[in-house]
Amino acid sequence: MVLALTGYVWQQDVGAVFRRDTVLITDGGVDVLTDSPSWG
Repeated sequence: MVLALTGYVWQQDVGAVFRRDTVLITDGGVDVLTDSPSWG
């Protein structure tokens, strides 16, 4: 199974940040197929 996971943070008068990754779920575990940048 492949899933697209999206995180979203929004603050009024500041803006928004989106983060999306695609993951592959198999009997053997989970593999992240994309590499979104991290801020922090």
